Amino acid sequence: MGDLELLLPGEADVLVRELCSFPLREMGSGGWNQQHENLEKLNMQAILDATASQGEPIQELLVTHRKIPTLVEELIAVEMWKQKVFPVLCRLEDFKPQNTFPIYMVVSWVPEIWERLERENRGKWQAIAKHQLQHVFSPSEQDLRLQARRWAETYKLDVLEAVAPERHRCAHCSAEASKRCSRCQKEWYCCRECQVKHWVKHGKTCVLAAQGDRAK
Repeated sequence: MGDLELLLPGEADVLVRELCSFPLREMGSGGWNQQHENLEKLNMQAILDATASQGEPIQELLVTHRKIPTLVEELIAVEMWKQKVFPVLCRLEDFKPQNTFPIYMVVSWVPEIWERLERENRGKWQAIAKHQLQHVFSPSEQDLRLQARRWAETYKLDVLEAVAPERHRCAHCSAEASKRCSRCQKEWYCCRECQVKHWVKHGKTCVLAAQGDRAK
């Protein structure tokens, strides 16, 4: 880390290791607020490191300790709390908090991140869209084949059916399905007619998925 240090390297490592997900009922609690404060310290240290051109040690720690998914889950949980819990809380007759700071911390967190991202990317929206059009949403035939192979390896049917045993739905009409595409084994249909109608959309993906399975 740079000459300007809010956290020592060992302190940053400990704070990153301790990051965890909180259930909705713990939003705004003492533990949640402590973690929020730790995140603020990590964020400020990351800014100091970037200003001093010292690389991205905080980001490296987050990746090393696999905490990126934890941060994403927390962001989603905060947004859900704001939409589902906070309105109900405000309607309760005995909701007369003596300290509203925890509520402010929860409610303000996502907007702060939104504003920072908006500030960093202001004036770049068209450039970002053009970059994604070229590099993300226009894959080559080889890229499609590799993606199909990765999907086949990741979403193994026997595993998916074990962890999500819900009833299958027809890919065309959403009715309960009992027949599966014989080529790729990934799409379900309620009848032959729906499978034929859906082939216009499913055809290319089906061929690529089947080729990916054979290439393994």
